[in-house]
Amino acid sequence: MIRSRRRAADKQHYRQWLVETLGEVRATVEAEVAAQFLDAEQALTLALNDAVDRRVEALDQKIAELDLALRSDAAERDRGRRRLDRRIAAVNRVVAEIDAVLPRLRAATPGSASIASIVSAAADAIGARERPGSHPAR
Repeated sequence: MIRSRRRAADKQHYRQWLVETLGEVRATVEAEVAAQFLDAEQALTLALNDAVDRRVEALDQKIAELDLALRSDAAERDRGRRRLDRRIAAVNRVVAEIDAVLPRLRAATPGSASIASIVSAAADAIGARERPGSHPAR
């Protein structure tokens, strides 16, 4: 009987030890898994931040390229606009000179004069000015 009680007591002691040990192991495993999840989450967050930073840098570079292209295009349009304004001004000066000379030519050449003689007289009156249709020197 003493042996049987001793055996029951040992059995109870082993069960208690097993329950405590399993509880400790379970707590240790849960802590290790939680730590690994935290490490994985940190690694994922860092990788995501790096990817976002690279994407932002790439977009910033693309935006800078587009800004440069827009400024270049605007500068080219401004140069073309100034070039056209100079040509328009030159044409307007020639038109003004022709308008000033035309009444004198009409008075000097009665109605029988041909267009060619009027143009020739106009060219002579304008003098060193370039002829219509030619491109001014730049």
